[in-house]
Amino acid sequence: MVEVLFGESEATFMKIAIENGAISGDSEKIICLDLKLDIGNIKEDIDSDHRNKLMEYVSKGETIRIWYSNTPYDMCGFYYLCNLLKGFSNEILSVKLPDYIQVDDIVLSYENWGEVLPEKFDTFLKYEKKISQMEINLFSSKWEELVKDNSPLRAVVNGQLIGVPIDFYDYLIYKYIGDKPIKEVALIGEILATHLLGVEDWWYASRIQYMIENNKIKIVEDSHNEYLRVISI
Repeated sequence: MVEVLFGESEATFMKIAIENGAISGDSEKIICLDLKLDIGNIKEDIDSDHRNKLMEYVSKGETIRIWYSNTPYDMCGFYYLCNLLKGFSNEILSVKLPDYIQVDDIVLSYENWGEVLPEKFDTFLKYEKKISQMEINLFSSKWEELVKDNSPLRAVVNGQLIGVPIDFYDYLIYKYIGDKPIKEVALIGEILATHLLGVEDWWYASRIQYMIENNKIKIVEDSHNEYLRVISI
């Protein structure tokens, strides 16, 4: 069985889970499709060594198990992968990370598989399901719609993965920057802690830099480390 994940930390944790016996499998058959398909142009051909290795396994008839979450990059990866697998007869399984799980009297929520400890991966196997060819075709068509739209960003809005403008998340920066100067790292940290949107810190940092260059945000105290500079409106 080939395990497919869409982030480096997720794939690393899966490797540890298999090597420690939490998940039965072959640690050499882990494919990391860390393609960040939620950002940028997706009309161009997508090529990577991991993708090519995956298709070798597919051509040999291997069972494929996809681990994904509701983050934009995972959903994009999942739809993209279904598009690749369309027309093949391999058994395709998926394990989607639930929004939350209850352990005794504690409710735990995870944003992505990189937040799940390797020794806990096996507890999520109860969410494994087989994906039918009809579902593969459906998810594949969703990817084709996203490619046709080719918006600068893709985001999960009301449970649906859609194309959005490049400034889609900018309102969060304006919301948390406030009237008083604040360190960039603190601003981004507050956004990430409050809004679990599957958007990485570097994206907010790039948008803050854009706002600075366009005189929408000013630097109050500069630093060689951009995350440590103090900024304000």
